[in-house]
This record gives sequence, structure tokens and C-alpha cells, in this order.
Amino acid sequence: MNAAIQHRAHHSTDEAEAMSRIVHRLHEQFPKLPDEAIEHAVYGHYDQFDGRPVRDFVPILVERAAQRQLAREQRITS
Repeated sequence: MNAAIQHRAHHSTDEAEAMSRIVHRLHEQFPKLPDEAIEHAVYGHYDQFDGRPVRDFVPILVERAAQRQLAREQRITS
């Protein structure tokens, strides 16, 4: 198991499923960007919330931050 997955292993299954859905939605929204860029954006922002006690809004905050990052990357590559 790689370090990034181990690092997130203690979070809930619901959160893991939410991150997977976010990655899927962002793949649809940014089809020209590589899969790795989308996953890196999502899990990079997700890791910033590690250790935070209130987890209710983590998925939406991650999705919004990743969308902004990917939109910038898409403008740069276009």
C-alpha cells in the first residue's frame, strides 16, 4: 500500500467514496487533462484537511479547490 493511501486509510468509507465521486465528476468536467493531474489535485487538497476534527464539509471544499486548480491548469495547457 503506498504512503498516500495509508495516510488516508483512517478516514471513513463515506469520505473515500466521496473522493472517488469527485475524481469521476472532475474527469467529466476536464476531459483534456490527464487522469493523474485530476487525482493529484483532488488528493492533494484532501490531504490538507488531514487531522481536522470537523469532516462534514471536506468533500465539497476539496471539490471546489480542485476545480479551481484544474481550471487554471486547463487554461495554461490550452
